[in-house]
Amino acid sequence: MSIVVSDYKNICQLLEEEERIIVFGAGTFGKKLLAEIEQICGNLDKVVAIVDNEASKQGDLINGLEICAVDKIRNIYKKCIIIIAMKAYESVLRQVDNMPQFNGWKCCVYHIMNEGWCYSTVEELKYHKRINEKVITQYAMNIQHMNEREKVQLLDHKRQELRAGKHIIAKMVFIATNRCTLKCEGCLGRVPYFNDPKDIDINIILRDIDLFLQCIDECIAIEIAGGEPLLYPHLDVLLDYLIKSEKVLGVRLTTNGTVVPNETTLGYMAHEKVKVGISDYGMLDRLAQVVYSFEKHGVNFVFHSNMTWTDPGDLSKRNRSKEELKEQFENCWDAFNCKTIVNGRLFACARYARLYMQDIHNFEKDSISLLEYENLEERRNAIFDLYMVDYANSCDYCNFGTKDCKTIPAGLQMSTSFYRSAYTLVKRKVDA
Repeated sequence: MSIVVSDYKNICQLLEEEERIIVFGAGTFGKKLLAEIEQICGNLDKVVAIVDNEASKQGDLINGLEICAVDKIRNIYKKCIIIIAMKAYESVLRQVDNMPQFNGWKCCVYHIMNEGWCYSTVEELKYHKRINEKVITQYAMNIQHMNEREKVQLLDHKRQELRAGKHIIAKMVFIATNRCTLKCEGCLGRVPYFNDPKDIDINIILRDIDLFLQCIDECIAIEIAGGEPLLYPHLDVLLDYLIKSEKVLGVRLTTNGTVVPNETTLGYMAHEKVKVGISDYGMLDRLAQVVYSFEKHGVNFVFHSNMTWTDPGDLSKRNRSKEELKEQFENCWDAFNCKTIVNGRLFACARYARLYMQDIHNFEKDSISLLEYENLEERRNAIFDLYMVDYANSCDYCNFGTKDCKTIPAGLQMSTSFYRSAYTLVKRKVDA
């Protein structure tokens, strides 16, 4: 490591102690930072340069300061503090850290400091981005039905818990079944390609949930995944178990809208912890029955029409460099939001879990066996270490997080057994 991560608690403290500042980022955050510096100091005399990696921005002026490339400034100025003013700061942090010319320079991240977080190492910043930020985002989704004052108070309390060292995970996916009523082209779970799709034994799932929950203080949301999760014969038992757990703040299900659960399961699905997404793939006759049953039983659901999917691509090896894989992993939604547990094993992402289950790929680095760790602390460390890896080998067989990633229509069928209607359900307007 060449740079020194600076643990300033706020921008005012930084401006009092630093005389030479380089702002890295000429977008919304960068302009906001410059406006804040000018408001505090009365001018921008301390800002010696504005840097941005986008060539289209270089040469433009902000408040009379020219935006330039990092190569242009690294040999001109003596030691400065670099303030990264970008939401996606991790790649920039790695970029300047790998440049010998910045050896000994101080660096900090504007929006993290602005939110009251305080870190002094690159690893702490990485932990913040991959754990804390995802926790706050997921928690905000959980409490979106509350008024603004309640949300602000609860989010602040959650930040305090994280700062105090509470072990919280934003979301964990548990696969319950590989059976499904549909055969969708581009299925992320590759469900149509399971030769003998089966349900996971309920006792194994409950054991895996226990192994996971023992290691943490809280999980903001646990997702029960399929296949089609409403086909799982013990869904009521699973929901009851998760609802009763104080460590689980929310339970998530996504259904393809073709299966109406039994009365017992619907009763558990109506619990305030449970939220259901209905994917509208055009099977209108069944979709209407599902929506009607959910409404009747008070299930909290969201209806998704006109969806598109992100296509991971085929299973061929892309031969990307380590740096390309790192950038891909960093930009991949699934890498940090879809960690998946099945049959006692925690996987780097949901796609790799399916490839492993189908004996297509087996990369030791990309998963851990929770069963191997009898010591609770060692198991917890192994779980959090998997979040900290720079990339997964399975990334080289996937297009998620890359510029090659394409969108495809959602729910197109590989067979003609279902009629895809051109119409969908529309929520009735209620007169005030």
